[in-house]
Amino acid sequence: METALKNPVRGLILESVFTSAADMSRKIFPLIPLGWAIRSKLDAVNKVPKLTLPKLFLHGDKDEIVPYDLGRKLYQAAADPKSFYTIKGAGHNDTYIMGGRDYYNALDVFITETLKIPMTSQKI
Repeated sequence: METALKNPVRGLILESVFTSAADMSRKIFPLIPLGWAIRSKLDAVNKVPKLTLPKLFLHGDKDEIVPYDLGRKLYQAAADPKSFYTIKGAGHNDTYIMGGRDYYNALDVFITETLKIPMTSQKI
């Protein structure tokens, strides 16, 4: 995301992504309030609205590492144009296996369509 914000790109593919380090810490340690201690700048939810280029979000609905709902939350925060592809039955590391041909078709369609669009630069 950082690269797309600072360089000319045509589109961005975001697979199994999360909103922020603080949100992830709340998911991993729900009973321990660590949000205040997280110093990481991993804060995609505040950056993704600035990206006006085409975005494809992919996420397995059985992701055991990055919760599916964080991927959906990031998608909801994103500026258009955007699309979300749920990989049925996929965890975090088997998206391409569980997704099979449909997964690769989603990537192919996004890349093919995005290459038709002129390059843009996202400067913040």
